[in-house]
Amino acid sequence: MPQFKEYRRIKFITLSQARTRIQYEDSYSRILAVIGLASEMTQHSWLRLLGEAWSCCDNISEYSDELYAFLECIAPALPMMTRQEQAAFHELPEVVTVYRGCSERNLQGMSWSLSREVASKFPFYNRYRCSEPLLITGRVQKSDIIALKLDREEQEVIAYEVELISGEFLTPTQSSTDSEIPAQVTVS
Repeated sequence: MPQFKEYRRIKFITLSQARTRIQYEDSYSRILAVIGLASEMTQHSWLRLLGEAWSCCDNISEYSDELYAFLECIAPALPMMTRQEQAAFHELPEVVTVYRGCSERNLQGMSWSLSREVASKFPFYNRYRCSEPLLITGRVQKSDIIALKLDREEQEVIAYEVELISGEFLTPTQSSTDSEIPAQVTVS
């Protein structure tokens, strides 16, 4: 498991310095840059940076193993959440129903939503489009949730240990673009 440096004699970079170092990263290189800063920051500061950058990254799944190595023993990772997100997290029930719009090849991702409607849109967005879109329903223990992110109105739950309950095929109700994705759920 990767270790965060917690030695008093090592000079860590500040959260502000880390923000400066990743400011010009695009949505596909940002997560790797954040991961690369873990050894240069305290755990608390790095988790804050990760939480701030999370919703601005488009390829988190490519680095899920690396992230798991840092996050597996940290649930919840409160520094990843804003005060509003922490308050909402504390209001969650002990067992949380979550949804994931995906394809068969990525059923076990770490990004889930509290909203069935939000999750059902993801397989139809251009960057996530797939030939056989699915809506997965899962259950996760609150104690296994790494973070709750509310900044893009996706009600995102970050968790690795989700129990899959059911899956349904999705069909679009019309030809759609990223901005208009009404989807109708068809149970198969």
